[in-house]
Amino acid sequence: MAQVETRLADNLAIQQRLNERLIALEQQPNTSGSDLEALSQRVLAQLHLGKQAPGYKAAKKALSNFITELGK
Repeated sequence: MAQVETRLADNLAIQQRLNERLIALEQQPNTSGSDLEALSQRVLAQLHLGKQAPGYKAAKKALSNFITELGK
């Protein structure tokens, strides 16, 4: 019986630690705006287009709008 109580106490302690960790993770921001901007610049660079190219401008606008929506 003592072994069952010990396991139950251990499981409850584990559950409490997991709940605390989940709460901490939920409170963390997913990605900062500067991280997203840097990612956007890397993606645009991979297009191998000049900054004046219509495709570059369209992609830049789409990425900018996407980052704005993520921030809402």
